[in-house]
Amino acid sequence: MPSFMQKLPKKDSRPFGSRGKFSTMKELQNYFEENELTCLLCGKPCVQLVAHIGPAHGLSADDYKEQFGIPWTYGLAGKAFRRRCSLRMKALRRRGGLAVAPSPGHIRRLVAAAKKRRPPVQAVRDDSRRKLLALHGKKEKWDAEDFEEFLRRIALGRTPSEVGRDEDMPGANWFRRTVNRDAALGRRFRRLWDSLSHAVHVRTGKLGEKFKRDIVRLRLRDLPWGEIAAALGVSPSTARSAWHQLKKRGTLAAACQLASRTARRNASMRKGRVRRARKSARQTRSPGGRLPA
Repeated sequence: MPSFMQKLPKKDSRPFGSRGKFSTMKELQNYFEENELTCLLCGKPCVQLVAHIGPAHGLSADDYKEQFGIPWTYGLAGKAFRRRCSLRMKALRRRGGLAVAPSPGHIRRLVAAAKKRRPPVQAVRDDSRRKLLALHGKKEKWDAEDFEEFLRRIALGRTPSEVGRDEDMPGANWFRRTVNRDAALGRRFRRLWDSLSHAVHVRTGKLGEKFKRDIVRLRLRDLPWGEIAAALGVSPSTARSAWHQLKKRGTLAAACQLASRTARRNASMRKGRVRRARKSARQTRSPGGRLPA
């Protein structure tokens, strides 16, 4: 049995050709520690595995890596061979045989390749997840109780980015991905976020439609920018910027009309509530003008 297989757990020591993908980075490290890589299809040790799997099995290097969960950037060669190649390239660079910086054409090819980047293999994903959880002092993935606590901290007037920097909480990007996947959690977060003051929203740099409606509503009362900013909990420059953005986009007139209609409707509703309250009070009075005992 190859030495790298002896280092693997018993459950992974299956016959060649039937072994699954590498599941941990430790297994990958043990496999690539050898000076001769063992072909996982037939068991033959090879210094350069690429030279074997093509003629013998009809597979390319990428096909072999995909079948066994090997990271795409790993070279299919033994440890000693990889080290000799590395020393050779470093010596060539010192002699001036290689450019210190990549050429513009090479940079363009790298950029184009990055746009078609393949997803990381399972072993790399699991290792990254384990390291990220270890930074927060956890061994298991985040559960529902963790995200409940995340919402409770947002309710105290903090932004997702601020809560995500807490050591015992998931990061903000992790929270956003979970919110996008979990519809119920997403609805709760949006209701909570809309209930927070504009002073919290402005720290994220994203002020929504409600903020713009409030700016227009207060501006139509001919209030100065200082009073508008104080009422909304933002700086005067932020309030003026939102107003001028509406003007620049050509939506200020429509926003003013909507604010006027909303103000008239709210005033009408308030008057209606007052009339109903007075009518109810009159009906509860006794004929002698006193309230019943």
